[in-house]
Amino acid sequence: MRLHRLLTLMVVVELLAGSLMISRHSGPPRRRHDSHARLAAGSASGHPGPPVKVAPSLAASSSTTIYHGGKKPAASGSTTAALPARASSAGRGGSSGLPDSLWGVTLDDVSNIASIVSSLDAFPSRPMARVVFDENQHPADYTDAVQRLHPHAYLMGELLDSQYVSRYSVDAYARRAAEFVGSLGSQVDLWEVGNEVNGEWLGPTSRTVAKIVAAYDRVSSSGQRTALTLYYNPDCWSNPANEMFRWASTNLPARIKSGLDYVFISYYPEDCNNYWPSPATWQSVFDQLHQMFPAARLGFGESGNSNDQDPVSQKITLLHRYYRLTINGDGYVGGYFWWYYVEDALPYLNNPLWHALATDATAHTG
Repeated sequence: MRLHRLLTLMVVVELLAGSLMISRHSGPPRRRHDSHARLAAGSASGHPGPPVKVAPSLAASSSTTIYHGGKKPAASGSTTAALPARASSAGRGGSSGLPDSLWGVTLDDVSNIASIVSSLDAFPSRPMARVVFDENQHPADYTDAVQRLHPHAYLMGELLDSQYVSRYSVDAYARRAAEFVGSLGSQVDLWEVGNEVNGEWLGPTSRTVAKIVAAYDRVSSSGQRTALTLYYNPDCWSNPANEMFRWASTNLPARIKSGLDYVFISYYPEDCNNYWPSPATWQSVFDQLHQMFPAARLGFGESGNSNDQDPVSQKITLLHRYYRLTINGDGYVGGYFWWYYVEDALPYLNNPLWHALATDATAHTG
């Protein structure tokens, strides 16, 4: 009987420990990422992709919010109000050659490039499109998309999503950076040399840092602009060594901290106890980043929902929280880069989320 009670107590303790760990998120943001399978029909370099990243049927009901793959049907009825004409990009560049205020979206799927280009061109101000270069893909897989996008948007190239960084050796990561920059450098305005680099899923820290340094060196030596995206994880880490400020302060070499052109943060509140910082807390976050990266421009490198069942209205509410955030000083440029732009905002006509983006973009005109 005593043994039975002891075993029961041990089980209860384990269950309680497990429940306490729910608030700690050590995996990558819960998002779909399988655009390599849809770069072009019959791509010869296709990759099977993670088994958990399966896109739902495109025949889903129009009342269903399609979040993990596919195109969301246009909302019934017109919700698109008249928007101001797009401001010219001439004369809007800052000292870096990019505007002092950036706003953008992430393109995790460039297969429907005509629809993407039309949607970007319809915004009232020139956006920045962050193109995700998928694992096991080559620069040639993106040449057409990049050439067609660049006349309509500033471009940021994400060398590799954080979910796949651990699969690449340091040498392979360095070669990837050299190949993409060598092939697409004239069309890409900013290169993201590392994505969510303090995430606990990227593998040994020493190897992650070596990859960042290798990519940074190859991009900067080519005369291109560099960006690094950190993973903001306020009290939602498993290993305290991966807390964003601690990790960056401890592991990034001084020359990287002083040399980066842009430093962004990725934040998904649904992966962090649904916590949304107060305006004062956000200001403090970027104040601290500015102290650590005094020469870099700062902003959000990735944003979005994690729950594929979230209604459109909830997504729009969250979107406004990002794109309407005000940060004073600190070289803050904005960015934001809603991850599920292709899934949530296309087709763009009569699409409420696209219209919400366009409304927020009016703040970036002129």
